[in-house]
Amino acid sequence: IIVDPTFQKDGAFDKNLYYDILRRARINPTDFEENLKLTILLDKLRTILNLPASKEDIAMMEASFFMQDKLAIQIINANQSDIKTDEKELKDLWETNKNNYMTKTIYGLETYFIESNKNDVNQTTLSDYYNENKERYKGSDDKIKSFDEVKTEVIKDYNIEKSKTDALKKYTSIKKAELATNEFVSINEDNATFSLDEIKGAKVGEVIKPFAYKDGYLIVRVKSITPPQPMSFEQARAMVLEIYKDKKKKENLTTMAKESLQNFKGTDIGFISRDINSSILGLNESETRAFVSQLFETNNKKDYVILEDKAVVYDILEQKLLVDNIDNNYKQITQQNVTMLKNNELIKDLTNKLKKYYEIKEYIKR
Repeated sequence: IIVDPTFQKDGAFDKNLYYDILRRARINPTDFEENLKLTILLDKLRTILNLPASKEDIAMMEASFFMQDKLAIQIINANQSDIKTDEKELKDLWETNKNNYMTKTIYGLETYFIESNKNDVNQTTLSDYYNENKERYKGSDDKIKSFDEVKTEVIKDYNIEKSKTDALKKYTSIKKAELATNEFVSINEDNATFSLDEIKGAKVGEVIKPFAYKDGYLIVRVKSITPPQPMSFEQARAMVLEIYKDKKKKENLTTMAKESLQNFKGTDIGFISRDINSSILGLNESETRAFVSQLFETNNKKDYVILEDKAVVYDILEQKLLVDNIDNNYKQITQQNVTMLKNNELIKDLTNKLKKYYEIKEYIKR
């Protein structure tokens, strides 16, 4: 605390400054000092437990990252025409996951539309309105458009704004039941012609203040709110069918891949590594990355990988380690990664061990 520049004046510790800073931060000095002790203790613990990466650790990591596999592969493409829809299976899939297919909240609304004034407005009034609101009229280059460029838009905005007083009067009348609404609409997120933010949170019977709508203002009374509920099979069928087809496609690809493994006739594509920066023939870049990632995560010499609409059956013909070609930057990064991984695992193991002997308490600062 004494050597902390925060609590020093003219290069020396100032006790009054120390207490004043803590008081303004609403921190009790005793709590601050106890927390500081704990921080120092944890720093010491991290230093003690900071295990360096051994040569064996680094060699193991390099073997993982800089290994090259010589592969023979066979690519199997999914055939959508092979997928036959079993209606019973389709309905069973819907039944199991029916809570994933919910209808949208439906709002029954009584409405009253107030069209904006269409009165002629003199040039001076329009020009004054434009000058007061010119920030609204910017082009794609973020520059304000001239009055002549946006005159039609200015007239529309001016008339809508001047209609607001009339809309508020009608809102009051509707709220008092002195004026009746003249239209009913049933809307949800999919068919709404205005933002549902205007009515979300409203209660049944509530009248919403006028909001800009089309060429005027809309007043809404919430007549009913129907919350989401599970769709019927007929309503959800199209969505369930997509999931069903994807599931069947993966099953078919898996079956064909297993059969190909039994009588494998792959094409030798040479050596590949984790950092491949080109596409394998028959796969695009994304598919290549996905395949290579899974390939280097498995210990199987001969296996298959299922992609989105393809299966890649492979056989590792040969492996080689490119340790001699690793430059110093990679070696340094590898050493840092090993050290971090090793110490993170150590801290995690220590924490799990301590949990068995000590009660964990949480302190929430209010």
